[in-house]
Amino acid sequence: MSLEDALAKKVSRRGFLGALGIGTAASAAVLAMPSSSNANEEGSDDLCELMPDGCAIEFIKKYKKIIFRESEEHDLPPAYLASVLYAEMANRPSFEDSGDRLKSILNADGSYGPGQIRLSTALYLDGRIKELSDMKDIDTDVKKEYIQKLNDPVENIHYTAKYLIHLKNKKNRYSFLSAEQFSQNPRAMAVIATEFNKGETNSREEEAGFSPYGYGVVIGLSSSSEIKSIFPSDAETRRVNDEFLKDNKENMLEYMKREHRLSKRDWYLVGGLSVAAAGLSFAAWGLERFFERRKHVKDDYARRVIKEGRDLKNL
Repeated sequence: MSLEDALAKKVSRRGFLGALGIGTAASAAVLAMPSSSNANEEGSDDLCELMPDGCAIEFIKKYKKIIFRESEEHDLPPAYLASVLYAEMANRPSFEDSGDRLKSILNADGSYGPGQIRLSTALYLDGRIKELSDMKDIDTDVKKEYIQKLNDPVENIHYTAKYLIHLKNKKNRYSFLSAEQFSQNPRAMAVIATEFNKGETNSREEEAGFSPYGYGVVIGLSSSSEIKSIFPSDAETRRVNDEFLKDNKENMLEYMKREHRLSKRDWYLVGGLSVAAAGLSFAAWGLERFFERRKHVKDDYARRVIKEGRDLKNL
């Protein structure tokens, strides 16, 4: 498999069963809801479920002018902005969309729209909060307003560009690079895309690393990308990015293998904890039954003593 393909790829027993039933019903209801995002207006739902990369390309084609306008306004390479949007749309599992729909209903700090911008991030970029974690003082109506904004494709593209330029121009990053220079610095693009995906850091530039996600975004500016037909780049930009991809391919494959091994260990941990939880639930149920039985024995004994006392008194 190529790297590109790899990147695209408490409590009683009754209480426990009741919670499981409620959770299942709630999940089914959320999954059945239509997505609040309009990102998939172009093309059918089947296309987006079976070919998310095809849906992403159709989205980029449809909103080409908006992507270009926002790139110009925020001094970003249009192909880079398009590649980030593509990465978010094409590589997002459907269960994450369902989780975000539930968060939208609850006005929670989820990720919304084609660029998967968090509610707290949009509020932060607009100066409504000073820290990304400071959401408790935000009024519910304001949250609803911003969620509605982020679910609008045009607004979402705006916030995606705004967040990317915020990450690029912050201290210890790449404020000194123009859009053209940035497009020919694949490491810088990969670092910023990684922070867009995982969250910003305050490390020095030379210590900043990039993930397979960041590497994948650079693929969008390479010779093999479908995006190049929508936002063409010059030969030098393609050459520099192709070289970077070739030089880092083995490292990224090894990175992904390590992540996969960690993921398997996580599943084993979850399985072990689930078995332990089931064991505790069974033990709690057993103790409950034991004390109920003990109470019944005591009650039966008390009734017999009272009855025998009455019988002796009547002799």
